[in-house]
Amino acid sequence: MRLHAGRRLQEAQEAYLDAIVERESPRWRYLRGVALAESGAVEASVAEFRRAVALAPDNMPAWYRLGTALLLAGDGAAAREALQQALALAPDSALLLSALADVAIAQERPDEALTLLEAAFGLEPEAGQIAYKIAAVHRRLGNSDKARTWLRRDPGNRLAPTIDDPLLLEVARLSRTPRFYRMAADWALARGDAQAAIEALGNAVTLAPSDPSLQERLASVLAEHAPDEALPAVERLLELAPDSAAGWHLLAWLLRLAPDAGARARAAEASTRSLELADLPAARQLAAALAMRDGRFATAQGHYANLAQAQPDEPRHHYWLAASRLATEDCAGIPPLQDALSLRSEWGEAHLLLARAEAICGQPSATSRAQALLRTLDNPDTRLTLAFALLAEGDAATASNIAKVELPHRDASMLLHAIRNKRMPKAPFAPKSPWWHPPEVRASP
Repeated sequence: MRLHAGRRLQEAQEAYLDAIVERESPRWRYLRGVALAESGAVEASVAEFRRAVALAPDNMPAWYRLGTALLLAGDGAAAREALQQALALAPDSALLLSALADVAIAQERPDEALTLLEAAFGLEPEAGQIAYKIAAVHRRLGNSDKARTWLRRDPGNRLAPTIDDPLLLEVARLSRTPRFYRMAADWALARGDAQAAIEALGNAVTLAPSDPSLQERLASVLAEHAPDEALPAVERLLELAPDSAAGWHLLAWLLRLAPDAGARARAAEASTRSLELADLPAARQLAAALAMRDGRFATAQGHYANLAQAQPDEPRHHYWLAASRLATEDCAGIPPLQDALSLRSEWGEAHLLLARAEAICGQPSATSRAQALLRTLDNPDTRLTLAFALLAEGDAATASNIAKVELPHRDASMLLHAIRNKRMPKAPFAPKSPWWHPPEVRASP
């Protein structure tokens, strides 16, 4: 195992064989198979993996590696069978679904491959290799628009899905290389131990301080699990790799809730820089949210229109496209709200915004929608929504009475100002209302 860890593969194969001669063991068969595969001896590795699964039928990694080796050897049918055995042992493995998709691609079954890859992406959306593969299959099928959509969903890395492989972790541990610590971090995250992952990545960065991929991984894990400690790691990443789209996105994310205006402006600049380097959905979503929060509604509209086109089945993109239009007093915000509700019919916030938009834009359905909302949830926002609808119907007196009770609510003040001026409010929410702030730029309660 020490020889294997040191990449002395021929010597490792011989040592594993000596161990097998001394005592037959699935452990040594498996590791010898890995060493053979890593040195390019695919057919010899198949024989070792077959023996390993015969001795230990519940060894999922051995079934997986048998399947991938068989595929490399050109036996797609046997590869499929081995990978299905592995999947029976680990049914929620994105790695196995992705490997089965590789078999489907090799056997000219692209529709099956897409189904498998989309299921894998649902399990591990952070594994950029999956999104890239989906885009590649669509490109082969001539679906250029879908290929571009999936490339936008690519998180900007080529990470493969994870595999829980304790024996290879033992081998890697003997080397104490950055690769080992990277593997240890991935497996720590898979079992939910973020602190262990952070410590492992810290060790990896110490061993390879000039490796931007390790610094990026550390910064991203810190940003998610220990954001108060993440900013120095992100700054180091951008020193190492000034053109890191992920680094600029992480900087924007960490500064998005900063109390001072200078830091918030820097967040917007970092978000823009990230998008210039790589047009990824998460980066565009954050840029759109920052634009909404800062009152740059035309910019937000452009971002949300792009997102709604790229991910038409995501209701929040349609909702925020609507909000950004309504913020500029544009009744063209109503159709995307209807799109959002067609995808998520019970979304109360969307019904509330739509009721207010209908009232402002003179649509008769506002009152019935507002009354339905009030029956479901009686609170200041729904009561004021009914006031919007009543004012649109011409009942300014009742609308005024409702609004007066809700003072000093911003929307109540806005309604009363409009009533005094004998008009409807021009927007569904008051300036500075938290309703204009997407979730990405809201502080945790």
